[in-house]
Order: sequence, then C-alpha cells, then structure tokens
Amino acid sequence: MAADNCQKEFKESEMQNGPTAASASCVNAKLEPLFLKLERQRAHTLSVLSDWPLERLRFRPAENAWSALEVLDHLVRTERAMCDAAEKNLPWQKEVPLFDRAKLLALLCMFRFPVKVKVPTAVATILPGNLLSLSEITEHWERERQRWQKLLRSPVCTRTEVAAVQHPVTGWIDVRGALFFLSVHLKHHAFQFKRLAEEAMDSR
Repeated sequence: MAADNCQKEFKESEMQNGPTAASASCVNAKLEPLFLKLERQRAHTLSVLSDWPLERLRFRPAENAWSALEVLDHLVRTERAMCDAAEKNLPWQKEVPLFDRAKLLALLCMFRFPVKVKVPTAVATILPGNLLSLSEITEHWERERQRWQKLLRSPVCTRTEVAAVQHPVTGWIDVRGALFFLSVHLKHHAFQFKRLAEEAMDSR
C-alpha cells in the first residue's frame, strides 16, 4: 500500500498546482510544481529552525550523531552535488533505464519513514563539513536553489525524462525524479529534526 501511494504521488507530482512564486518564474512548466514544493519545504524548515536556540541547533544526542546544523548542511550539500551532476549529465540526453526508475521508487518509499539511512561511501562529499552557523547555511542553500532555478530554465531541461543524476544506489535519475528525491529527502530529515528537538529537551 505504501509503495502504491508513493508511486501515485510520484506520477501525479508534475500535475499538482502550487501557489505562484516569483522564484520559480520561467521554470519548465512540468517541473514548476516540484520546484515550488521544494521552496515551500525550505521556507518551512528554516522557519522552524530559526526559532531554535543555538544550544539546540548544535545539540548532538551522541558522539557520532549529527546536530541540526549538520543535518541542514547535509541537505544543502546533497542539493549541490545533484545540481553539479545534472549540469554535467543533462546535455548528453541519455535515457533512464526502466529498472533504475523502479529502484528510485523503492528508495523514495523507504525515505518516507523515520528510518536511519547511512550515506553511501561513494558520495561522502554530502556529509556535513565544518560547523557553520544557521545564517551561513541559509545563504549557501539560497545559492544552490538559484543554481537549480537557472538549470530548470535552461534548454537541457526541455526533455524531463532524460538522465540527470547517477545515484549510487538507484542508478540514473531524470531531472523530475531528482527534484522529487530532494523533496522526499528533506521530508525524511524532518523526522530527524523533530527527534533532535525532543532529545535536546530531554537532555536538560
């Protein structure tokens, strides 16, 4: 049932209507709803975290666990890495194998639950780096969204079903799948933000 719901949402994502946003103007019409959804998710995430005291933002429930700031840094680094890959791969207009599409769907369904997922070794660059402030990470995130906006306006995104990113687990992902992945990925880490807030309160 969860897989069916995930598949339905994935197929219907490009038909969903979102509120008009200046930041999404001129984005490919098929991709605009997903981009607008990402923008709403980003705004909500930053709104929630802006109310957190610095102590909670930096709180780690365990020695090797991530703080909220590190989770946010990871989200931005993931968007950067996928945009880098899309800029490189989209001009080739490579078709996405059907099996890769099925693997992406399975991963997206798993991400919809609050389970811990280890970052693949092949993409260690998306791990959190030096500890940054919330304002610094917010600035980096804005720059990455501007890059995505520019890419989605470009002629290489005319065909939305061609390969954009090669994920270490699922294989090739088209640009629409990449945006949907980023949305579900952000939602997945929202569970982590909630857990961190609860554990920070309990540690007092």
